[in-house]
Amino acid sequence: MGALDLFKLRKDGFLKILGALLTITSISGFFHSVILYYVILGVFGLIVIYDLFTLGFVANYKIILFLAICVLSLVVNVTPKFFNAWSRLGVYVLVLFVVSPMMSNAAIDVKRRKLLIYVMDTCIILSVLSFFCYFLGINLFLRQDENLEIGVGTFSGLMNHSMVLGPVSGLSFVVLLSYFLCEDNSLKRIGYLAAALCCLGSCFLSASRIAVGAAIVGWVYVLYIKYRTRLTRFAIVILVVLAVGGVTFPIWGGITDFLVQKQQISMDLGGSIMSSRETKFNARIIEFKSKPICGIGFATVDPLLDKVNLSDGQIEPGSSWLAILSMTGLLGLITFLSICHNSYKILKFMDDVFYSCTLGGLFVYYLIHFIAEGYIMAPGSFLNMLFWLVLGSINVKSDNLFEQMRP
Repeated sequence: MGALDLFKLRKDGFLKILGALLTITSISGFFHSVILYYVILGVFGLIVIYDLFTLGFVANYKIILFLAICVLSLVVNVTPKFFNAWSRLGVYVLVLFVVSPMMSNAAIDVKRRKLLIYVMDTCIILSVLSFFCYFLGINLFLRQDENLEIGVGTFSGLMNHSMVLGPVSGLSFVVLLSYFLCEDNSLKRIGYLAAALCCLGSCFLSASRIAVGAAIVGWVYVLYIKYRTRLTRFAIVILVVLAVGGVTFPIWGGITDFLVQKQQISMDLGGSIMSSRETKFNARIIEFKSKPICGIGFATVDPLLDKVNLSDGQIEPGSSWLAILSMTGLLGLITFLSICHNSYKILKFMDDVFYSCTLGGLFVYYLIHFIAEGYIMAPGSFLNMLFWLVLGSINVKSDNLFEQMRP
């Protein structure tokens, strides 16, 4: 099951259309529609509800507890109305109900995993095409109704923002490596490798340092899972890749120029790698210290410490890990870490190499990306939805699900 499988509509045609549209309406720069995104998510939600009522379900009490702590964080705090915190929490609960393993059964597990594959296949196509868009001068980064010129931090290709292109192409890179390592057909392997390199190129062109860093860590993890019973070969492969990359750097090194320039700007301004995030990091830590148990409230920051769009309450916490800590306190962070730990344990004992590589690579990518991007508590974020869908695909209830889904 690869990217081309997305176009074979005779099998799972409806789910493939949902997956493609869910992705395009959320992250593309040519057909962006928030309303349609929620409509499509709602349609999949109706499928989930039908399966729950007809086949029964198993509840994930850790996720329910995490949401209860989010509720508690708003109950014990008085948050300014412009944050619309209760409304955002309501949408957040609905998103997790649809895509996370909060409520699941074997039938829903299959559908969530298929939806993830079709969403990622669409991400792969957009990421590969975005790489070529750079050389064609195509940039759909829209700001104030005008497309920005290609530059440091302003290239998004077919995506609506460079900070979307970075993680989406990074995640696509990790998935394509799994396709490449687990494919027996030589021609397909070449195609997957070429597409993976294009996605990595798009990730570099986005100039997102954390996206590139997470892609590298995800790459190492995927290789480790593939060769964990042959660690010598694992080490040899890494050394060979590094050697080939070093020798050929004069050929492809220009792709990294935006990333290098952005890092230089950051160093000039603050003198450290994370200087652009330090103010936000410090704000989240101060917020946590003020309310260490339950946090200052879901989808909330201190307006005196950080910027807030007063018209719609939109915020940028700067780090998902620190957002959980500052908004829901130690209770929320401990519960969230428990959810992640449970998912890792499932991955650790997953026998199917393809899904162990794919899902494990996506999961590890997110754990790194969370360090410097704060979307985990944002219900309208595509990346947030995708993370919970990854967890919904990891936490399965059927032992033979891998055989049902194996490409």
